[in-house]
Amino acid sequence: MGDVLYSNIIALTFNERWWDLEEEKRTEAFSQFIEDLNKLKDKFELLRIFKSLKVDLDVLLWAFVKDTVGITELQNIIKRRLGKYISKAYTLFSIYEPSPYFKDQLRPVNKEPKKYLVAYPMKRDPEWFLLDESERKKMLEEHIRMARLHPEGKGIISYTTYSFGIDDNEYVVIYELDSLIGWSHVVEKLREAKHRKWVIREEPVLIGELYKFLV
Repeated sequence: MGDVLYSNIIALTFNERWWDLEEEKRTEAFSQFIEDLNKLKDKFELLRIFKSLKVDLDVLLWAFVKDTVGITELQNIIKRRLGKYISKAYTLFSIYEPSPYFKDQLRPVNKEPKKYLVAYPMKRDPEWFLLDESERKKMLEEHIRMARLHPEGKGIISYTTYSFGIDDNEYVVIYELDSLIGWSHVVEKLREAKHRKWVIREEPVLIGELYKFLV
């Protein structure tokens, strides 16, 4: 894997026209959509589809690509195959690259997907960026240590991605996991981390169950 990847998470809500179709027709239409996606697999480091666990969304797509051309082609397939059935779409676009605090610690892309995806944008109070860099690093180290030492944190895979200047937020944090209960317990404990004082936004939370593993 190279040093930098683009991440794109796309959340889709289907309209009444979709749900009025017979189940067989819906299955056929979605199968054609997946067939088109499979033709693009060589452009992606990661490409997965999830069933949303929130009632206001239906499908989540998550892609890691080396070049933004892959993202535009993915979006074209969505519009061509499913566009007339979509009432709402929401995207999180970001860059996966080494942390400015831990520059040699870029997690490789997980090739064996977990059962669940959790992702959300994050924004910090401007005062955070005015703190001394060593102070910020110390607090982030505490956060990482708390997560690693939590008895239910084992097996949770995390990716911190950056969207400064390219989306409506500053970060997109992405997690793969097999237990929602364990995940919730870890998140609750991490609310005690000192850096939380400067977090001002972590919504919407996108959460889905794996439906199709393409790459």
